Amino acid sequence: MKRVKKSILTGLMATAITCTMIGQGKYLTNEGDIRFYSHTAIEDITAENNTVASVVDANSGEVVIIVKMTDFKFEKKLMQEHFNENYVE
Repeated sequence: MKRVKKSILTGLMATAITCTMIGQGKYLTNEGDIRFYSHTAIEDITAENNTVASVVDANSGEVVIIVKMTDFKFEKKLMQEHFNENYVE
């Protein structure tokens, strides 16, 4: 769970750096980045998604993050195929 929180915080930090103001205290970015890592006995799994969008409402503190799950890129094509077929749906 800690790794997931780190990934989310990393994405939010990237969002904060590249965001633009779209209205009354709302900030938007389409340049977010989310990565994940999983250690297994057989092999390590890493993936990255560079097409993350988010909106931060500075007035309410609400954060919305939009991630297209099939946009995660893996080192190996087979990992990506298994992820999209078995876990995304």
